[in-house]
Amino acid sequence: MKKLIPIILGLAVLLTATAGTGIVRAEDQSLEVSVIGGKMIVTVGGDFEDKDWIGIYKEGESVDPNNGGIASLVWWYVNEMPDTVTLPDDANALKHNRLGEFIADGNIVPGTYTVMALANDGYELIDDIDPVTVNVEAPEADLSVDYDASSYEGMEFQQIYWNGNKLNDYAGGESPLSALGKSLDPEGRFSYDAGSGISLGLEGWVGFDQEIVAFGSIVNDDVTWSDAFDLGSDSTIKAEDKGGRFAKRFKVDIDVSQLTGDYTAGVIAALADGTMVKLNSSASPEKNTFISFTCIQPAPVETATPEPTAEPTQLPATAEPTAAPTDAPATENGGATSDHQAATDVHDNGGNDNSGDNNEVPGKKGLGTGAIIGIVCGAVVLAAAIIAGVIIAKKKK
Repeated sequence: MKKLIPIILGLAVLLTATAGTGIVRAEDQSLEVSVIGGKMIVTVGGDFEDKDWIGIYKEGESVDPNNGGIASLVWWYVNEMPDTVTLPDDANALKHNRLGEFIADGNIVPGTYTVMALANDGYELIDDIDPVTVNVEAPEADLSVDYDASSYEGMEFQQIYWNGNKLNDYAGGESPLSALGKSLDPEGRFSYDAGSGISLGLEGWVGFDQEIVAFGSIVNDDVTWSDAFDLGSDSTIKAEDKGGRFAKRFKVDIDVSQLTGDYTAGVIAALADGTMVKLNSSASPEKNTFISFTCIQPAPVETATPEPTAEPTQLPATAEPTAAPTDAPATENGGATSDHQAATDVHDNGGNDNSGDNNEVPGKKGLGTGAIIGIVCGAVVLAAAIIAGVIIAKKKK
């Protein structure tokens, strides 16, 4: 027992020293949170374990319900959701405990929130991923402006994609506007049959007199922000006669596979001062990324029963079969060789034993009843004649 005491004390010191240090994960793991126009965008990076999760709490709340804390407002396993989650848009896809305190009337309830990355279905923070605290204010409708009314420096709408395929030859000088014009209906709309995997892509660059925080898509009034839409910057678009020093490239992909009806979609940019700018220039149509389209769900295909091409051939009633089936070999007792004789019976006689009957079997021709009676009568007469002959012969002897 004395020898165990130093070991136990050593373990106690080790556990005390390591408690609360967090779960160590790969160095490339990250958690970023931003707020744009009343929406919270949560982005994770790197590889996470299956049960690592993200939880959102009100500022100052303790996270562990088992130790006097409180359950999260909403939460999700990292590996079960896309790397970027936009709230409130994606709220219904998340697990939630107190959703009504977080989302109301389709918006995030104004307040200060803390977003945390926690490990292994527990409440211990993942090491090197600090909790992020952000303030969400009520969105202001007047923050969204049209491109021509913004503080733009320059813009170019370069490429339009349909299901990942280019509709215009940008390298050859063809603009998205001219390519789209070839596909418009007489009412100036782009129509298509909806289905799985249908996407619309819009690519170009734009610059303002301040930093561009994010790019997003807007479909009617539904806005989606994504870091994947931001292609960054380069010197070719930062020139003074182009987009200026804050210019950035964008490629916005819009999933339109589940839509039905009439829509207008385009690119929207969020600026550092909170302004959201729609890239929908009316003064310069070649800069307008907004497209009106009609999504038509295809009608279900009805499978018609084909009509027969000809009447089935009827055999004449008197036609004889070309060959009679081979009879089963008989046993010494005259029975079938198979134990399952009942399976070969053709006629159902109500369960009576008719083994001695001469029932007709399809495919075979037998003697008629009149013929059988005639044969029997002839046999009787013949037998009587023979017996009479024998008696007469005996008398002669």
